[in-house]
Amino acid sequence: MENVRAELDLMAIDVSGHLMDSHRPMLDRLGVTTADKLLSLRNNTEVLVAGVRIATQTPPMRGGRRVVFISIDDGTGCVDSVFFHEAQEQAGLLLFGTRLLLIRGTTRRTGPRGISLSASMAWDLSRVESLPFAADRVERTDVPHPLDGISRSLAITGMGG
Repeated sequence: MENVRAELDLMAIDVSGHLMDSHRPMLDRLGVTTADKLLSLRNNTEVLVAGVRIATQTPPMRGGRRVVFISIDDGTGCVDSVFFHEAQEQAGLLLFGTRLLLIRGTTRRTGPRGISLSASMAWDLSRVESLPFAADRVERTDVPHPLDGISRSLAITGMGG
């Protein structure tokens, strides 16, 4: 974990291991599905996914309601999720400022080898106490988080017209 922290501090990338590797035991207990397993699921399957935010887009929409597209990387691949108006109201501002996300949604087939999530809720994965699961299912640790003290900007595109 110290190696990953140093790599993120110095280079803003993790080389020796993926940031999510340190979260894997907790994610397994929560029943989180990894990106490499999503294609094996049926359409409209409810899942939890978790990862490091790699992109956020909010393209202008004809109807005036904002749609937020968030891509996360979990170490096995990328997951694209879409937050419509109702999900945005539930998840709030963390959609734009949280680096590590836990997302609940339903799978949506976009082609023979494509799948995305229609998101219904999101949580800040780095705040274990805020996760909506029983405390006995989530092990709390006082180990410093690899992103603590790192200030990096996120890729946010599609803002404005």
